[in-house]
Amino acid sequence: MCCVIAVNASSFSSSAPRALMRSSASALLRHASLESAGCHCSPSIAPFRLPLHRSMAAGGGLHVVSWNVASWRTAAGEISRRHGLREWFAALAPDVLCLQEVKISADDVHRDTSLLAAPDGYESFWATNEGKGAQYKGFNGVGAYARDGLVVRAERRPLRDDALDDEGRCMLLELRLRVVIVNAYVPSVSCAGRHALKLRFLDALGALLARERDAGKRVVLAGDLNLTASALDAHWTRTWLDISALSAAARAGSLSAASLWPNAEREVALSERAAEQARQLDVRALALARALGLGFDALRAALESSQVRECRTQNTLTGASFEKHKLFVSVPALVAGGGDAWRPIGWVMDSPEGVRWCFPRELREADGAPGEPTRADAVGGSEGEEEEGAESGVVCAMCRRAGELRLGSLRPLAAAVLAGLGDAFGEVEWARLAASPVFSRESCDALVRARFHALCAAGGGLLDTFRAAHPRAQSRFTAWDQSAQRRFSNVGSRIDFILAPAELLGCAARGEALDTGGSAHEPCSAAAAHCAATAGGRWRAQAYGKAGLVEGEAPSYALHLRQPAHTGIIYTPPSYSDHVAVSALLRGYDLHAAAAEAASEAARGARSVDSGMQPHLRWQGERSFMMAYFRQTAPQGTRAGEGAHGRAKPGGDGEKAKQGAAKKQRRGAGPIDYFVRALR
Repeated sequence: MCCVIAVNASSFSSSAPRALMRSSASALLRHASLESAGCHCSPSIAPFRLPLHRSMAAGGGLHVVSWNVASWRTAAGEISRRHGLREWFAALAPDVLCLQEVKISADDVHRDTSLLAAPDGYESFWATNEGKGAQYKGFNGVGAYARDGLVVRAERRPLRDDALDDEGRCMLLELRLRVVIVNAYVPSVSCAGRHALKLRFLDALGALLARERDAGKRVVLAGDLNLTASALDAHWTRTWLDISALSAAARAGSLSAASLWPNAEREVALSERAAEQARQLDVRALALARALGLGFDALRAALESSQVRECRTQNTLTGASFEKHKLFVSVPALVAGGGDAWRPIGWVMDSPEGVRWCFPRELREADGAPGEPTRADAVGGSEGEEEEGAESGVVCAMCRRAGELRLGSLRPLAAAVLAGLGDAFGEVEWARLAASPVFSRESCDALVRARFHALCAAGGGLLDTFRAAHPRAQSRFTAWDQSAQRRFSNVGSRIDFILAPAELLGCAARGEALDTGGSAHEPCSAAAAHCAATAGGRWRAQAYGKAGLVEGEAPSYALHLRQPAHTGIIYTPPSYSDHVAVSALLRGYDLHAAAAEAASEAARGARSVDSGMQPHLRWQGERSFMMAYFRQTAPQGTRAGEGAHGRAKPGGDGEKAKQGAAKKQRRGAGPIDYFVRALR
């Protein structure tokens, strides 16, 4: 660290400035050497206190919020512009706010304290990617804001694996009353080789939870886990359907509602009308399944003769054009209304390989056991990579299997090839077919899903707080494809979680109100979830060919702040991030007891914080040190508000003079000007 010190010492004696600068620089260098050795020499911090806030007023409990912000600088900038950062924190009132994918480095936090440092009443902690690992500096990163006095221990490298910790994906905060919050951003399978890393990260995360649990701590896991916990957590379009097996059952005449949904359970409390509607839905979904099964040969022939063609898209704002690719299929004369015609289906994609992943040329019948994976369809990328190493020889469960297609690809293909099918069946019938445990399977990797359950066990039986509070909620997602504007049709997945033990969650969580976007829909329904995601239609998709997001009305940006502290989803505006926040009100945490512990003299010294987690305090500490030193050593007449002989200036007792002196002190102005900048 290099400390540059500039001092205006025009009022000192000739020998005073040089001696003052020399002694000040020595002190700062001592401070820097201690920090480089890993010692936490933070400057004076706010006193340990827990102010009353709305969660305490509502009956107590710890309000934890977790949010993948996809760049905190962007999200915080939007928040500052729309609400003011301090006002936003006051309205949301989190006790702990966990952030993922902050996309900043320690230098960014150090330089831009006005935006990234904590507002009044909070302190911030950061675990950033400094470019030591496989990814670039500033990628990933997690951060957290906690109320003053709540955190007694903080670690930024808790996984005990240098390669994983270097990516800045995990931090640990221990709160008072022996509660540990682990803030994690699990890697996604976005490129070849990352699937093994994801499994390794989840294993290390489980080991961390087990260590803390064995040490007698109550553990909470919050963050973007990049996985789904059940079939309810992903849109039906992501489900794989075994068309080959469906075809065999349809031709054998054995396809029935009982074979599609064996042991189907209906809600006991369903009214007679609702029960009849459910039976009619099963009849229509069964008809859809039969049509797909009997049309298997036509679907296979259409894929075999299909073509991937180039197409160009243009950004209407910049005029830039891009080369994309799309699938074209030969439509039968019966559907085309004349001779055979080529019809585009699906969506534009960046590469032909991407198109062929969604629409394979071959749709083979399964030649092994039902649902057996096939290596021929394992392609590199986010959707089907074959991994070597610890799981050598095991094909990723996201790989396509023989005779399977994702429903998101099958629906437009079937609508183009099979006459009348596109108009006869709507989304509810397709969604019901996706719920068949016999002919469909989830898109989540089985190996990853097993790790999720292992995480819950390692933490001592952790509960998915959202699902515990809302077990029947449908289509409640936290992440959408922003570039394809999927949020406005609510085609997404729930991959952001807060996992907590039952003793912390308490019994009051179940039955808490769900956001319905102001609609009258049943709160657990998919229609209510769609209204919540779009704020009752206030958030709208951009018109085709236009870039950016549609600007909403000013009051719409404050809708996510209207709910009191609760366990559920906080639907932040689309311009803030492609994820929304999740929250949990842990009623089993006694904030009053924590406040009492914080107030005790004995507890104030029991604090262990990794010095690298608060880089913004280094500048504040240097500034405070220099200010205090100059105030003590400056001769009379050079201190703010004093005259030439140490007497108060005329009018110094006036309000205007006091405001002026305070302003100068904040700016470091006046006869003593200085500027301290830390450079690495």
